[in-house]
Amino acid sequence: YVTEPSRREIRRQARLERERARAVHKMTKSENLVFWKEYLDHFHYVINVPDFWRLLDHVYGVLGTLTDGELILDAGCGNGTFGYYFLTNQIYRRRITSGEGSRAPRYVGLDFVPTALREAGRSFRHLKLSQTDGCTVGTPTLAAMACESLCQADLNVSLPFQNDMFDRVVCNLVVGYLDDPLKTIREFVRVLVPGGRLIVTNLKPQSDLTQIYRNFFSMA
Repeated sequence: YVTEPSRREIRRQARLERERARAVHKMTKSENLVFWKEYLDHFHYVINVPDFWRLLDHVYGVLGTLTDGELILDAGCGNGTFGYYFLTNQIYRRRITSGEGSRAPRYVGLDFVPTALREAGRSFRHLKLSQTDGCTVGTPTLAAMACESLCQADLNVSLPFQNDMFDRVVCNLVVGYLDDPLKTIREFVRVLVPGGRLIVTNLKPQSDLTQIYRNFFSMA
């Protein structure tokens, strides 16, 4: 049995969440690290949410066709959820085409939480078990290269990359939690090649997520 909360209760919850968000922005760097570590440690449930998978699929589609060894930056990769989705799709695509006439894209995941990066590495290593991902025999697989391309860095400061380095930059559900989102987006533009593609997703202010919950409940 599902009951919908009253508007008063929703407003109260929204106020509490705004207060929590302000508290996060006042944290020291070490406190912020602990906060996000605990958050990401409990974030695995999101892979069971159909709407989240539709979001990942949409982001993947907006990346466009990748056929010439493009370099992809997953900024704020967390536990590697989008990276896993991206690599899985690329591996199956290259199996079907045998990788003929194209170079495999290269994935770089960036986050400032070490435990999240280790979790991402573990996920990618599961994909690494098969060598039949369309790569040339004797070369590292897509997943193997991704395991070696996880970078610890803070999106609140300048990115540790050269100008015009990435063909695609993805930042999925992260910018709303940053100290200065516009400054970070300028950094994304700096490291993006001319004519490259930047994909940024974020929840709208005062988002009502009850429909996502209903969809999840209905699917379950």
